[in-house]
Amino acid sequence: MDLFTGMLYMSITLLVEYQVFTFILLIIIVRYSIKSEWRTLTKVILSYLAAIALVIGLPYGLIKSMHPEQAQGAEQKVLKEVQNWIS
Repeated sequence: MDLFTGMLYMSITLLVEYQVFTFILLIIIVRYSIKSEWRTLTKVILSYLAAIALVIGLPYGLIKSMHPEQAQGAEQKVLKEVQNWIS
């Protein structure tokens, strides 16, 4: 795996593993709930999920399909290092 795809894969793995995108979605829902803009909320949620699928899901899937054997090892290494940093 070259340097760029490795960095991209590791950053996406961390963001997905620690559910950063779910947290952002919850913030969006709370913000629009307070404003009581329910019609806009549905459109914003659907556009957010579509954007995540295109911006994160597509490169993640391509990297995993191009380097399947290295992707599994890199994912495990990243998660192990992050666990070491946290503890």
